[in-house]
Amino acid sequence: MKVASRRTGGIKDNLDRNLAILGMLIASILTLWLALVIGKYIEVGVLLFLACAIYLAMRKRLFRMGISSLEDLLAKRSAYLILNLLFFVLFFYSIISVVLRADLYSRPLGYFISMAFMAAILAIEILFLPKGKAYTCFVLVKIMLIALSLRWTTQFIFPGLIGVDPWGHQMFATQIMETGTIPGGYPYSYLPIMHLTIDATSLITGLDYKFATMLSISLFQVIGLIFVFLLGRFIFNSKVGLLAALLPGVAELCIGHGIAVSPTPLALVLIALVIYVIFKAQKGGALILTSLALLLMAVVILTHSITALCLAIVLFVFWLGFIAYKRIYLGRFQSPVTFYLAVLFTVGMLAWWTYASGHISNFVELMQWGFKVERWELAEPAFEYQQTVPFSEYLLNLMGFLLFYAFSFVGSFYMLAKRFGNRYGCALVLGGLVLAAIGFIALPLGLSGFLAHRWWYYSYIILAIPAAIGFLSVCAYFRSNLGRTMILAILILVISFFSITAPRANFDNRIYSENTASRSAFTESELSAMNTISNIWDGEVGVATSSADYYLEFNKDMLVKQIAPNLYSRDFTDCAYTIVIIRDEVVNNYFAFSGGGMKLDYDPREVLEEQGFSTIYDCGRVNAFLLK
Repeated sequence: MKVASRRTGGIKDNLDRNLAILGMLIASILTLWLALVIGKYIEVGVLLFLACAIYLAMRKRLFRMGISSLEDLLAKRSAYLILNLLFFVLFFYSIISVVLRADLYSRPLGYFISMAFMAAILAIEILFLPKGKAYTCFVLVKIMLIALSLRWTTQFIFPGLIGVDPWGHQMFATQIMETGTIPGGYPYSYLPIMHLTIDATSLITGLDYKFATMLSISLFQVIGLIFVFLLGRFIFNSKVGLLAALLPGVAELCIGHGIAVSPTPLALVLIALVIYVIFKAQKGGALILTSLALLLMAVVILTHSITALCLAIVLFVFWLGFIAYKRIYLGRFQSPVTFYLAVLFTVGMLAWWTYASGHISNFVELMQWGFKVERWELAEPAFEYQQTVPFSEYLLNLMGFLLFYAFSFVGSFYMLAKRFGNRYGCALVLGGLVLAAIGFIALPLGLSGFLAHRWWYYSYIILAIPAAIGFLSVCAYFRSNLGRTMILAILILVISFFSITAPRANFDNRIYSENTASRSAFTESELSAMNTISNIWDGEVGVATSSADYYLEFNKDMLVKQIAPNLYSRDFTDCAYTIVIIRDEVVNNYFAFSGGGMKLDYDPREVLEEQGFSTIYDCGRVNAFLLK
């Protein structure tokens, strides 16, 4: 009995080490499977293996002090002033560089470099954070300045909305404004929170839809970083919370959703707030905070169906996480997330989907579609084009994404260690890893309906705290303050630069993603051309990109045909009664369509003329063709 007890105790005392070793084994098998069976995404297995190996290599020295050794680091007043001076000099330079940009529709390289250095400066300031709430609040304000700049500058330099779905959301919100009621028969007729928020902002400020979304939803996503900070401070300390808030602020997926506005970023802010309120409720004001959490959960259900499903999964995983922590470490505490709370939310969500919104049928269809194993969920031209993209460009596009998850794995092991972890951290790690796993498993298996990128985005808000701890753990490994400063600054500089320049966050300046970044926004001349064509033609129009499709369908109420297959096959014979619109952007650059994207190696305007089409519109940037 004593031997068995000692063995059990050894497993508990070294849970983080055992999980890291198990992770290396799983990573090795996963890498072989991806290499031999799937033939792609090998970097995922390598990423997991390296994260586990790095933690094991640091563990012995890390256990002597932990990241608590960084808590008492303080900067001299002169150093603090210099850091702030550098930050605001770079901030003003970044704004001026955009205002004085040489290309009207492209932010200069200097803008991205200055933003990455600003993030690195903030990381140093967080490492040597002076005592006092005022200093903490000031850093948080600067984090939000960076995040707002990355989300708003792109929207300022383009005249219309950005992305695909926003055009549909604009149409729905406009109908609410015009009719004074929520119209039925639309996907968001029973999920109108975002649209009502934008309309309310527009009525109060007098701004149009685009700027109302910037002042509401984009701004709310940035304000949500405060809740990430509060959650990180609640579980560990202010330094962890601030660094955790910085990471989603510069993350590619988070920036992308802040630019192409949809209900997802608003719902995600609510999730972060729900988690914080539930955790906080156990320490005081339980009745008031629990009531607030229930109210916020109801708002999530009324905002976005997939995000509501995400919260349901998180609540169940949190419940299991608290149970696991209690049984492993024989803790005596009342779990803040109970089985009944998770069931209550899930029942409420399913009841709304079944008896009000009708999304339960859509969910069933999504699952049926999701379990159809399709070849990377891409259309044939997109799949074939991907094989021609240089691996170096593909890897650079993923660098920020991969570094985030690598350090979140390192931080997760730290949070699961008996010496450093706590029950809240254990639950948080399990919730974040489950959401990330859904995306990572769905992608190589080709489970289209699971929308891998959505689950990664959801996981960011939770795994930001383990990622911050991962970065600080690497700092704690070094003994000298200079070494700690340099390693943290370099790591944050690298992850920030590659995150803010990746295609989802930056499509206007293709720094290293010439073959993979699609511009999902229109120039003034492109909007003018599509408006002119819509005024003189009431028949079908053919467009190459999903953004043009949604603009003409929802903004101009036109019948639209996707011509990406025609561009791939170089055959337009089925477009006899269709005006085919060809933009210079599509001719010269990579463009996205439903199912993927590609870059042409020929001029389709010449092919159209050879097949009997005549040019009926030409503004220099946009051509329209109709069969003679």
